[in-house]
Amino acid sequence: MGIIGNIRKHSWIAVTIVGIAIIAFIIGDLQKNRNQEAFAKLDGDEVTYDYFNSRVLQREQDYNMRGNSNYAFKEGVWQEIVQERLLDKEMNALGVVVTDAEVSDMYVGRFIHPSLQQQFTNQQTGQYDRQGISNYVRQIESMPDTMEAKIQWLKFQEQVREDRQRTKYIAMLQNG
Repeated sequence: MGIIGNIRKHSWIAVTIVGIAIIAFIIGDLQKNRNQEAFAKLDGDEVTYDYFNSRVLQREQDYNMRGNSNYAFKEGVWQEIVQERLLDKEMNALGVVVTDAEVSDMYVGRFIHPSLQQQFTNQQTGQYDRQGISNYVRQIESMPDTMEAKIQWLKFQEQVREDRQRTKYIAMLQNG
């Protein structure tokens, strides 16, 4: 009887613990639903917190940042989303595309992409190494599709293609 009496005296502790647990559950559920809600609308297309956060995590992995992104980095991811949702829609409607020949020209032709120029410039001569990029591309293409270096190269290639497409679109707007 002494134990039951003791429990009755301190029942307010059990009620408080259960109450806190219920409140924590409700707050957690509200937070989860908030992440599914849209925090922005771009041309009628909703962007959720979850989608934005997943894109930030993806970019952090691409750049080996491991959760160390800052405001400027997140702003860059947001600008990518805006460009994809708005600019890409317009570019596709207008038929602005980058052909494989243009991509090849950005590697070994007259209009070398600045990122490639930076990476494949010979340190002694200061000149762009066309042979070096050609050898590198051949080496990458011979790798299996699951190799990390090839995966990164394909992502880089896609970024170069998208950059060129946006450059063409902006030039078309400026000249039109």
